[in-house]
Amino acid sequence: MRCIVASKQDIAGMNILKWLIKNYEFTEAGGVYKNEDESVMLISIDSSLLYADLELDVEYYVFASRHKSIANRKTLTTHVTGNLTSQALYGGKPKSLAYANADAMKIALVELKKARDELGIDYEVCLEATHHGPTELSKPLLFVEVGSTEKEWRDSKAIEVAARACYKAATNKKEFQKAIGIGGTHYAPLHTRVVLETNIAIGHIIPSYAIDELEFEVFKEAVEKTQASFGFLDWKGMKSRQRKKIKKFAEDIKLELKRGRDLLR
Repeated sequence: MRCIVASKQDIAGMNILKWLIKNYEFTEAGGVYKNEDESVMLISIDSSLLYADLELDVEYYVFASRHKSIANRKTLTTHVTGNLTSQALYGGKPKSLAYANADAMKIALVELKKARDELGIDYEVCLEATHHGPTELSKPLLFVEVGSTEKEWRDSKAIEVAARACYKAATNKKEFQKAIGIGGTHYAPLHTRVVLETNIAIGHIIPSYAIDELEFEVFKEAVEKTQASFGFLDWKGMKSRQRKKIKKFAEDIKLELKRGRDLLR
């Protein structure tokens, strides 16, 4: 079983759960909702998702969430969680990463784009770099988010897009070659292109702003918790010293590195 989770504090997340219950015929049983074949469970929790402490007997979690940004950009995003450096301002532990489900993230991203285009809404669809909590759950997780203001959190079409992506992610049966992403900005445009245009799934993404403080053990953890077979570099999205550092880390664990010219036409 897979579990879609929302926080009762989160307008967007609860709207996503309501849409799923109505449109995918979830039925209530024992305080939770399950779909017809009981492969997916819906739950809501009292705490913020950033501080979720769940130990359910499930394969992985899909967290349905709002997204906030200073720029108030209209976004539909997916990402895995973790704190790449010593800062842990929004849940989780410093220098600690969650287990990624890169396959489900890819499916979520593809469905976000597909549903957005079908409904004709003007939202950016993208991956985000690894950030915030929770970091200590024993099962993999991914966030699917609608942003970035209350207007978007209540936008019925945006909620539908996110809900469809959550359900696709929670019912995924496909597996792909997996990579970690390295370099670039927080909204990871090159990594997003790779996931949308190739057969690659990307889990943890280490943006350029985290590389200078990044420690080897955290880099290794990103690889292991993504089950990555290679690292994908946003070559132009890094400084020379950052490339050297990442190359050394990769050499130490014999991780192949690729860049855009290797994967994109």
